Amino acid sequence: MLRVPPSGPTPLALMLSTLVFLAVRGATSAEQFTAWGWRVPFLLSIVLVLLGLYIRLRVVESPVFTEVRQRRARLPVAKVPGWASRRRW
Repeated sequence: MLRVPPSGPTPLALMLSTLVFLAVRGATSAEQFTAWGWRVPFLLSIVLVLLGLYIRLRVVESPVFTEVRQRRARLPVAKVPGWASRRRW
């Protein structure tokens, strides 16, 4: 199984977004970019949002998570670290 560190995709995403921005900026004039071109990267991001949603809906949850969700387990407020000290003031 491929394991990616939590910050692993972030630099790649920043580079990709910069490239898309530069491509749109290069393909349009300054006036076109100001009028409507700046919207193109946002509209393209809809594809990524839909892809992420599709993947999220297809992921099978772990048995442990499913069990906890079925029990609707909640951490009592009194057991949250530091909470008792906050209630004094």
